[in-house]
Amino acid sequence: NSTLFQGRSFEVSFLRGLASLKFGRSDDLKTIANPASEAKFQLEDPETARIHYEQALDFFENQGDDKQIANLMGRLGDLSRGQGDFSRAMKAFARAREICQGHSDQLGTAHFSERMALVYNHQENFERAIECFQEALTYYEQYRVADRLAFVLSGLGELQNKMGQPEEALKYLRRALHIYNKLGARGPAELV
Repeated sequence: NSTLFQGRSFEVSFLRGLASLKFGRSDDLKTIANPASEAKFQLEDPETARIHYEQALDFFENQGDDKQIANLMGRLGDLSRGQGDFSRAMKAFARAREICQGHSDQLGTAHFSERMALVYNHQENFERAIECFQEALTYYEQYRVADRLAFVLSGLGELQNKMGQPEEALKYLRRALHIYNKLGARGPAELV
């Protein structure tokens, strides 16, 4: 890349992907999905990231590609949550979850339920946060998705503690710690 675009590799690949779409080469849009450069891009220039996501969303809505729509709604939700726009984040995550439910995508549904729980927690709507974490927990327990299960159990423990239920909180947190230890975490810093 030239020095003009140094540090903007995600934006450049995103624009390249969008340009290729205009010429009918939708496979090139996959260059957008580099998570490391995407996270940096969201932090450095969140409004430009939002514009790009919304442009891609328009394209995939016209194509009727629900999978990509759900993915982009997730990205928009994460971006909004990071900016403290919890209402916008909730709408994005709810739409993504609805799409996943419509396609019987249980992992996607659990993922977006988990994301919604985080937003409800920020809004201090602890009851709704618990409901959403419980939805995710059901899937993660059934299919033994250990890392996500431990994360959700930690979240449930935190919420129970906030609601004045320390015994219930300890039950969840002990289960989470047990799973984290099985996954190889050696200390508290590795549990997050």
